Amino acid sequence: MKVITVRIPDEDAKALESIESAEKVDRAAAVRKLLSQGIHQWKVQRALDLFRKHRVTLRTAAHMAGLSYGEMFDLAGQSGVTTGYSLEDLRQDLRERDR
Repeated sequence: MKVITVRIPDEDAKALESIESAEKVDRAAAVRKLLSQGIHQWKVQRALDLFRKHRVTLRTAAHMAGLSYGEMFDLAGQSGVTTGYSLEDLRQDLRERDR
């Protein structure tokens, strides 16, 4: 495990103290949890942005974000990013499967 030192604004330090108290954890545990959540969120947003710009496929975006293909598909739809797979495409696929 790496050790890092970082300076934060007083306002963030007060917020961190509130989080420590609410979560009933020490400062290091609170910072690790928040950092992990922030990194995950950044990865998801980065993957969605690259997918939106057609620089990566949906499957690659899902891998980058650490999500399943289905989760990324749903998230893209919720974020207004077109997946290139419409409801009509699904209906057609289901009709062909049932033949």
